[in-house]
Amino acid sequence: MKEEGKEKINLTDRDANPMKSGGSKDIRPGYNCQAAVTESGIIVTAESVTEANDRNQLKPMIEKTEANTQEKVKEVGADSGYGSYANYEYLEERKIEGYIPDDHFQQYKSGEYQKEEHRYHYSNFTYDSASDSCVCPEGKRLTYWKTRTKRTDSRQWNHKVYKGRECGACQKRSLCTKAKARELLIDIREPLLQKMREKLISDEGRTLPAVELVAGLVEVIKYGVIRDAELFAFIENSLYDILQLNHNALVNIISTSCKIKAKVVEEDEKETHLRAILNYGHTIGHAIETVTNYTRYRHGEAVAIGMLYATKIAMEMGLTDPLVLERQLSLVRRLGLTLHTGLPSEDIVSALYTDKKAIAGRLRFILPIKIGEVIISDQVTEEILYRVLNQPL
Repeated sequence: MKEEGKEKINLTDRDANPMKSGGSKDIRPGYNCQAAVTESGIIVTAESVTEANDRNQLKPMIEKTEANTQEKVKEVGADSGYGSYANYEYLEERKIEGYIPDDHFQQYKSGEYQKEEHRYHYSNFTYDSASDSCVCPEGKRLTYWKTRTKRTDSRQWNHKVYKGRECGACQKRSLCTKAKARELLIDIREPLLQKMREKLISDEGRTLPAVELVAGLVEVIKYGVIRDAELFAFIENSLYDILQLNHNALVNIISTSCKIKAKVVEEDEKETHLRAILNYGHTIGHAIETVTNYTRYRHGEAVAIGMLYATKIAMEMGLTDPLVLERQLSLVRRLGLTLHTGLPSEDIVSALYTDKKAIAGRLRFILPIKIGEVIISDQVTEEILYRVLNQPL
């Protein structure tokens, strides 16, 4: 262990590093898996690294994406794990439009720092560029004192330090600082953080993540239809909380979806039959993406349409009742997703036969029997297909 220079070593995989995994508080040997995905759901870059921190992965993932696609990345969105002064600086230098919150963005967005108990939070101090000084909520001035710099293997600090000159006689000093005078450490890149926050709360910033969330939620709905009626019902009853990014609601649907997928894969490791149910909605969904050259619909939108058509096919074959369609249709409408393709049914059917899920010229569909149960069928005729595709959803 001393020779390896590590406190803990995984004897079966010496490259793995101790890190938290899957929301667990336990620290176990593992890898940090990274993926870059296009708006249409196509993975263009994937990497596993031994560093638990995501902040240092943004730059290499962008550059690997550009190498793989031979195109410049123009826009990127990521969660707060990637938020840092260094990354905001990198995006600014590369002229890449970024939508990446910092660790404290939610408090800023909700107005938490405007509450009386946070009156002396640094964000409530006003910067005066003319005199390079800051003014506290009590109107007293903090002047520039010095610059502190520090660099580690993973981070770099460049702080300008402002120190209060009028704190001694201030009656509010005990609420503001325990020291004789208040000091503010402001990173010289602070304007980049403020710029990112303002962009995220703009109309465009609020809309972009919401659209991606809605499109991604379709895959979670899929898991409810194929294997878990309780998950589907939870989404129906908690959709508002989910769209408001309620932590508990998100953890519930994500963890449940992962468990369902893991269980299905475990039961069909060699992809002989059962794992095909994970393609519910994808047969027609992929055909729609193919016909539109992946430009009109996000992946989730196309899959949602595919799920509804698959249910109508099941109804046409007498395998399910209208309520199964109505419940899915209601959810899709509440999400505000597109329900009409305007595509010729002939083009969709033609694209179906080019899909890898067509075996020996026979189309294979995943059809719902009820919410929580589906079957795999290759008995869907072209006559049924055309009859369903020519009907409005």
